[in-house]
Amino acid sequence: LLIDLLYLFLAFLLALVATTAVRTSEDPLVQARQENVPLRDEGLTDDITLTDSLPRTVIVEYEAPESSLPSIGVSTFQAVISLTQVTTGTNRVPVEVMTTASRVHILGAVPDEVDVNVAAIISKTVPVTVRVEDADTLSTAYEVSGEASANPAEVVISGPEPSINEVVTVGTTISVENATSTVREERPLLAVDEAGGRLAEVGIDPEEVDSIKRSAQSPVS
Repeated sequence: LLIDLLYLFLAFLLALVATTAVRTSEDPLVQARQENVPLRDEGLTDDITLTDSLPRTVIVEYEAPESSLPSIGVSTFQAVISLTQVTTGTNRVPVEVMTTASRVHILGAVPDEVDVNVAAIISKTVPVTVRVEDADTLSTAYEVSGEASANPAEVVISGPEPSINEVVTVGTTISVENATSTVREERPLLAVDEAGGRLAEVGIDPEEVDSIKRSAQSPVS
């Protein structure tokens, strides 16, 4: 009886192999590539940030029955990089590709790894500078007096540590064009580097200050 069962099992396996072979010959497996699959990142913690942009898409290489190729597209795949374990500096992170499509076998992604540059987010308090503009437009009967000031006089800046270290000044401007009395305006603040370029990735709190300039307090005798 045991030998009979063994023969039956072997016959079943042979029939299964034969059926699979016939099916494969009628609908062979082929290798293909799907371009422009969106790459999504996940798991980045709040105390760090990316300092460079990541690739927006990847190419997915896969194997599938020839008959299924027309139904396979960008939405068939999900490409993800996990940032849960990254630390400050450069991290090489693998690209993971998934699919819910049946009989589609993922061969890999191009690129299969991504360099992720990460920096710590830091904060510090800095003074506000106010630059006076258009003083040459004042009437000859008036003179600019005193230093321009801001309220508050200090603000908190935050952002990627390399960018915070590049900040030379946080300030604004105030115009005294044709002024005949104290000028007071609410002005936006900018964080700038040594070359005078704006550091857009640096956050400023508050983003605006009251700029005050006593521009025409004393008539010229």
